Order: sequence, then C-alpha cells, then structure tokens
Amino acid sequence: MLRPPLPLVAAGLLAALPLQTSATGQSPAPTPRGQTEVFLHGIVQPVHQARVSAQIAARLDGFAVEEGDRVERGDVLVELDASVARASVAAARTAAASTAKLDYARAEVELAETTLARHRRAQERGASNASAIEEAEAYLLQARASLRSAQEAVEQARANLALEEAKLDQYTLRAPFAGTVARLFSEPGQTVTPAQELVHVVDLSSLEVELYLPFSLWGELQAGEAYDLRASAPVGGALTGRLVYVDPVLQSATRHMRCVFEIDNAGGALPAGFTVELVHPGP
Repeated sequence: MLRPPLPLVAAGLLAALPLQTSATGQSPAPTPRGQTEVFLHGIVQPVHQARVSAQIAARLDGFAVEEGDRVERGDVLVELDASVARASVAAARTAAASTAKLDYARAEVELAETTLARHRRAQERGASNASAIEEAEAYLLQARASLRSAQEAVEQARANLALEEAKLDQYTLRAPFAGTVARLFSEPGQTVTPAQELVHVVDLSSLEVELYLPFSLWGELQAGEAYDLRASAPVGGALTGRLVYVDPVLQSATRHMRCVFEIDNAGGALPAGFTVELVHPGP
C-alpha cells in the first residue's frame, strides 16, 4: 500500500487548522456568516477635560469649590496667596495714575512756544536779535523732547500696570469650561509649584472612545454614521456611538486603524472610565 509523501501530509494538516489572530496582528479567521464580530475595547473619556495647574510657585490659600461641584466657565477654582502681587499692582496703579511730570512737560512746551513767538514778533519790530530767537528755538526743542519722554514714561507705567495685573491673575485659577469638579489635589497652606495639578474638571455631556479596528473595516466605516457599541460593567448594555474620525495614518505593524467614536451623554447618566467594544454585524 502506497503512503503519501510526508510533506503532502503536513500541508493537508495545516490546511485543516482554523486561522487565529496572532500576537503580531495577523488577520483573524473570518467570522461565520450571520454571527456578530466584537473588536478590541477602548476606554471612554470625556471629550472635554482639563487638569488645572498652577502657573507660579505660591502658597495655596484654599479651594473655592469641592469635589462634585458643578462649575461654569470662568468660575474661581483656586486662590493662591497673592499679597505681594496685590501690593505690586497697587504701586503700579499709583505710578500709572501720576501725571505730574507729563503736566509739567506740557507746560514747558507751551512756555517755550510762547517765548519763541514773542521773540519773533519782537524781531519784526527790530526789538530782538537772531541770538535770542536761536535760544528760544533750542529751548522749544528741549521742551518737546522732555514732553515725549514724559509721555513715554506714562505709557510705560500703564504697560507695567497691565503686566502686574496679569501676574495677579495667575494667583486665581478659573474653570476653563462648564463642567464638574472631578478631583482636588494638594491642601490649603501647602506651597505649590508651576505645572502642579490642583483641580481636575470634566464635562461629561459628551464622551469619546478610541478604538483600534482591523484593516478589514477600512471603507466600511463612515465618519458621521452611528454604530453599535457594547459597554462593560458597571454600565453594561448597548450604546450608540457616532464615528467622528478615522485616522488616515494606519498602524501597519499591527494592521489596525485608530477610530474615534463620540457618545452623547447630555443627561450626564454615564460616567467616564468604562470600556466599550464595537459590535459589527458579521458577513
């Protein structure tokens, strides 16, 4: 009895094995017709969230909000010790309001103009000489230069006031948008440093999730369309996500593409941080 060559036997066995997804991202075995495909999950996050940080080093006076509070854009979140900054603003405001030097310079210009005009009239009558007129003209030039210097000093004082007021604003941290205070960090009395996170604000009215989906769905998914998502515990159940973006740069190493879905949560019933999967009808 003749036996088939071993290479042919091995080839037959390999052909009979089902295809499986490899760790390197090779194409998975096709889903049986009529069954539902479920793809890699992603973590749901708020579309808008901000980690409000200090811009300067200062002592933390206190929080104007508590965790769970609802805030509107511009609401005060944190107050830092601004005693030195307030004193600087007061001094800058006094300097900017002072016009004594400017008033004096204007008066000097008026006097110089009057003097020059008087000498010119006198010259017409023969009662003044060229030397006196030259001195009056030089005095006028000097007075005008002093006036320009005084005007520049006033402008500089006003600019310095604006700068000090901007510095003072850094001691008050405000909500960048309407949302909920998710978490507070640090404690009153502690010294905070620049870029240190103090408040986490989230807007839960709209959520999003990034899903890395296989190349096989390229061309099937269309931005703007709604798709079925399956939520994990503690949310559970089905959700609808609108595809808002498909990354045009594909992940060739894993043969996946990054897709962003947005989940409407206007009522705020859903939290953030749970996972979802795309549920796609099989072929």
